[in-house]
Amino acid sequence: MVEPMMPRAGPEVELNARDWCASSPHEQRIYVALQDLTGPTPAMVRAALNGLGYLDVRIHDLKKSGATT
Repeated sequence: MVEPMMPRAGPEVELNARDWCASSPHEQRIYVALQDLTGPTPAMVRAALNGLGYLDVRIHDLKKSGATT
């Protein structure tokens, strides 16, 4: 299980109690969807997130950094 944590980058957002509670299941399903990607590229990560139902307008700043995205 992934424990929710405060964001370290990007726009600052204050979560209300409902959103804070909902963040953990979202983090978990994203983690599961991405953990098996080998050599993930931004396009692969975007496709995995799209497959979970996340729209492109909700996916920000996917970049390659060394061997990771």
